Amino acid sequence: MAVAIHEAAVAFYHQQLTHTQTGARARAELTRRGLPPQVTRAGVGYAPPGWSSLVEHLLATGWSGEDLLLAGVATRSKRGTLIDRFRDRITFAIHDEHGRPVGFTARAFDAELATAQQQGKDLPKYLNTCETPTFAKARLLYGLGHPGIREALAAGAVPVLVEGPVDALAIQLASAARPRPATNGTPRGGYAPGWVGLALCGTALTLEHLTVLDALIREVSPGESLASRGLILAVDPDAAGRAAAARAWPMLRARDIWPSHLNLPAGADPADVLRHHGAQHLAQQLQRGEATPLLHALLDDATAPFLDRIAEVPSQVAAVRAAVALLADTPLITSLQVPPASPQPPASTSASSPTNSSPPTPDCPSTDPVLRGFNRAHHMLRLCPAGGSPPGHGVAPVTCQRGAAGPLGPVVPMWASRALPFARVVHMGTRGTLATQGWLAAAATGRLSACAGACAPGPAPAAPHRRGR
Repeated sequence: MAVAIHEAAVAFYHQQLTHTQTGARARAELTRRGLPPQVTRAGVGYAPPGWSSLVEHLLATGWSGEDLLLAGVATRSKRGTLIDRFRDRITFAIHDEHGRPVGFTARAFDAELATAQQQGKDLPKYLNTCETPTFAKARLLYGLGHPGIREALAAGAVPVLVEGPVDALAIQLASAARPRPATNGTPRGGYAPGWVGLALCGTALTLEHLTVLDALIREVSPGESLASRGLILAVDPDAAGRAAAARAWPMLRARDIWPSHLNLPAGADPADVLRHHGAQHLAQQLQRGEATPLLHALLDDATAPFLDRIAEVPSQVAAVRAAVALLADTPLITSLQVPPASPQPPASTSASSPTNSSPPTPDCPSTDPVLRGFNRAHHMLRLCPAGGSPPGHGVAPVTCQRGAAGPLGPVVPMWASRALPFARVVHMGTRGTLATQGWLAAAATGRLSACAGACAPGPAPAAPHRRGR
C-alpha cells in the first residue's frame, strides 16, 4: 500500500513540476543549479504551496486518510485536519534498493531560507518522510534505487557518498559526462567506469547503509563487494563535513573498506562544482585522482593544530599522539611487497650489549592504543612505496623487537608526507631510533604498558618508565 501511494505521489509531484505554472519557480531553481530537465526521471518533483493539494488528489483516487498518514505523505494540523507533509518545496523521491519509492526528502527554496534566517525563524533546509515500516533513514540512501544504478554498479561504477540529493544528482551527471571507450573497442586515455552518487537521508552513516550497499554490489557483480569496489566520501569541506567523515571512519574500517575523500574547494560541494564549472569538470576531479584516501584527510585534520609550533618537542609529541590514535585499529597492509631490508651489522654477543643479546620480544600486546597505533604506523611506513597509499586489506603481524631498526630512509607514503607533524616525528633520524620515538609517543599518554620497555631501544631513555594509571 505505502509503495503504491508513493508511486502516485511521485507522479503528482512530477506533474506539478513539469506542467504547471506554479512549478515554473522550481524549474528555474533546478536550472540555476545546473540540473537539466531529464533529472525529473530520477523522481524529482515539486510540492505546491497549498495546504492539502496532494491529500485531496490522493483522496479523490480512493485512498483513505488513514492510508496517507501511515504512508507518511500527510500529517494532521493543529486543528486535526489532514494536510500535506510537504508544501512549496522541491521533492526528491527516495527509493529502496529494489527501485520502489518509499519516501521523500524535500528542499526549501534558497529565498525562503534566507528570509527565515533574517527573521530568526527555524526553517529546515530539508524535510524527510517520517519513519514508517517502509521508510527507515538508517538504511536508505537517496539514489540507490534510481533507474540505471544497478547497471552502473554492475559495470564497475564506484559509489560516491554525498550529503544531499542535489549533490548525488551532480555525481550522476559527472558520471554521464566522463570519457567513454572509443567505438572501435579501444579505450580512450583516462576512461573511467563511472560513479554512482548516493546521499544520506538526514542521518549519519550507519552499518545498515553499508550492508545494503554491499549486498547490492555483490548481487549485481558476483565476486565483488563494497570493500573491493571502494567508496568515495564527498562531504562538505567544513567543520561539520570533517566531523561526519571522522565518525564514518570507524564503521568503514570495521567493514574492511578503505574509502577515499574527494578534495573540493573550501565551501564547495559537488553541486557547487556542477553549477559553476559543469559536469565535465566534476568528472575530471573524480577521474584525475583528486579523491585521496580518507586516512590522509583525517591525519591532516588531527595534526593540523600542532603545525604552527611543530619545531617544539611538546607539539611533536602531541602530533604523534593524535596520529597514532587514528592508526591504532587501522588494518595493516598485506598486499604490498616489503622493500628489501638494508644490510644489518651482525648482532653483538658482548655482555655490554644486553639489547642485542636478548631474543626478539613477542608482538606488542594490543592493550595500549598508542603503542598499537605506532606499531601500525611503523609497519605501514615500511610497506608503502614512496608516494603510495594503503590499498590493501587485512592485518599483518608486527614483531616488536628490542633495539628495533632506526630511521626508515626515503620510503614515506603520501599520507605521512601530507601530515607534516606526524612525518617529522616518525621519520626524523636525529632523535633516535623509531623504537625510541614509539616509547616517546607512549610516554606522552602517561600509560606505558608492559610492552613499552620491550619497545624501548637498547640504551634506555633518560626519562623514567611510567606505569599505566
